Amino acid sequence: MGKGGHCEGLTFHSKELESISPGFYADVDGKQYFCLSEFLVVHQLPMTIDFVRIVLDDIMQEFPGITIFESAG
Repeated sequence: MGKGGHCEGLTFHSKELESISPGFYADVDGKQYFCLSEFLVVHQLPMTIDFVRIVLDDIMQEFPGITIFESAG
């Protein structure tokens, strides 16, 4: 993990991803990725089922087609 507790970059299904902001990544083709657990931890948000659903709904509405995954570790 880099500064602020987020990854500087990572590999997802053999693709190198660049960190855009905590929890958000993009590959070289511009496809967007969202790491749910990293986002919640870095922003010190609750990990309750109801809150996770709210976050996921907001992310999917704001970023149609984004790939969501649970953990960067």
